[in-house]
Amino acid sequence: MCGNPSDPFQVTSASVSPWPVKFSATSHIPLTIAIKGNLSIPVTKGTMELQVKKKLPYVDVWEKIPCIDDYGSCKYDLCLSLIHIFGRGSCDAWFLHNDIPCKCPLAPQSFDAPPSTLLLPATGLIPTWLADGDFQVQLTFKDDTGGPIGCFWLQISMYEIK
Repeated sequence: MCGNPSDPFQVTSASVSPWPVKFSATSHIPLTIAIKGNLSIPVTKGTMELQVKKKLPYVDVWEKIPCIDDYGSCKYDLCLSLIHIFGRGSCDAWFLHNDIPCKCPLAPQSFDAPPSTLLLPATGLIPTWLADGDFQVQLTFKDDTGGPIGCFWLQISMYEIK
């Protein structure tokens, strides 16, 4: 739903379970993901633009969530963001186990991560009304000149465990 077939980064398949994704304000929740794709160029720096839209109940409209304190639809330094995935400040074991780099420079490569379980972090202080519902998420990756590296789009439903 985004990007071009000629973009250097391509995700050819991805899956997430459980569906819908469950989350908790106070504890980590297991999330199983699988992903397959390739990166055809080296990447030493760039940006990652995250656009998040939430479906408003009862009106069937998708509303963009603004960037507030680095949450929502924000623009990030690609290389700095990679090492902070899931808030740990270092590569998650899932990336290491599947030989998927999580820090720059990124070398050209193919990747095929079979279904594996990650821990989805607690949502903490994010209000339930904002974190609960149907979302469209688009990640756009650009090199240091603003040229396209790739794009990944998904639609996801998230519901709080009560």
